Amino acid sequence: MPFSFDIAPILPRKGSDRSLASLHEAVTIPIFREKYICTLASGCTKLVSGNPLMKDIDLLLASVEHSADGVFLSGPDLTFTYVNNRACEMLGYSREELLDLKVPDVELDFYTYAPNGERPRELFEGRTVTWYGTHRRKDGSTFPVEARVKVLHSDTGRHVLALVRDLTERKIVHENEKRAAILEERESFMAALAHDIKNPLVGADHILQFLLSGSLGELQEEQIKILQKLKESNRDLIDLLHNLIDVYHFDSHESHLELTDIDLGDLLSQTIADYKSAAAIDFVRPEEPVTVRGHRGYLKRLVIILLNNAVRFGSGQEKIELRLSRSRSGAKLQVHSDAYSLTERELEKIFDRTWQGLSGEHRYSPSTGLGLHLCKQIAEAHAADIECISGIDRGTTFVVTIPDGT
Repeated sequence: MPFSFDIAPILPRKGSDRSLASLHEAVTIPIFREKYICTLASGCTKLVSGNPLMKDIDLLLASVEHSADGVFLSGPDLTFTYVNNRACEMLGYSREELLDLKVPDVELDFYTYAPNGERPRELFEGRTVTWYGTHRRKDGSTFPVEARVKVLHSDTGRHVLALVRDLTERKIVHENEKRAAILEERESFMAALAHDIKNPLVGADHILQFLLSGSLGELQEEQIKILQKLKESNRDLIDLLHNLIDVYHFDSHESHLELTDIDLGDLLSQTIADYKSAAAIDFVRPEEPVTVRGHRGYLKRLVIILLNNAVRFGSGQEKIELRLSRSRSGAKLQVHSDAYSLTERELEKIFDRTWQGLSGEHRYSPSTGLGLHLCKQIAEAHAADIECISGIDRGTTFVVTIPDGT
């Protein structure tokens, strides 16, 4: 329950020195113990000598002055009669400047809540009202606020106390969460769509292979070339859809890899044997086995993507080197091509999700950019490092290091 005591009024008149010594009327001021909200203004320290509440009032005033929320008190004519430090900081005014302003000068939505300057009826019913509005700073910029507003009554009339909180950070967090939710929903839709599209493409790939086998009759050389082009294009689409689905699974943390002991040399030999390309691949491996703990399917995908990049971005005549070795850091896999080189700017962005390279002769062909991003995700899932080393006259080398005991 609140208790009361008599002091000089806290609402100084215009032109006064805003101190209690210059004020003459008496008013009863309520102090709420539970919520620590009061209507005391700065300077309310000249109480009756020996009053036992003096220390409590000093503490309460300091709490209001240094509150994390802005505290505004306005008179019957809407002019501010008290503002705390936080109110001045939020709006960029000095205390003297702010005390010469009225509520509509800083609250842009005031007349939305108070048509014709009349405050809502709820306030006069003794209720605390929550408003959401927009404050304007001294420099003209604006920011969203939440205001808890209540009418206080004194002998000088009705006055309004508002506790105002800057919602800028909360709004940014809310917008980011909303944006993230939209992106997640979009990603889920794209993954489902990619999965549905993949099935007919796989069927088309089998049909094209069946035609190329000559099972329906001997084909002319020109027909074979056309069917091979169709099959390559179809395989590119299938690879793209696989990348899209796998990137989604990694991003949504749905991929839990079951790691087993793998002879990386044998895996690379099998990958090269299965790799459908006319490019010459020079595979260099040590005589002793190089064993790592990994996921056979995803490590094979990683190698295929790196080989595809080397083939796609070259002229088709260059030799690609695939080298496997053992270092102190673990198993080291390198894919090198002399066909192209990258700038420092390209190297900084090459593993970004949507980066597609720069246009121009011998540059990256149009693509989604998902392949190399997926390589980075696969490497990270194996606690491995992946980097790209490139320079003029040196070509480009992708290096994947899988630590021992992954």
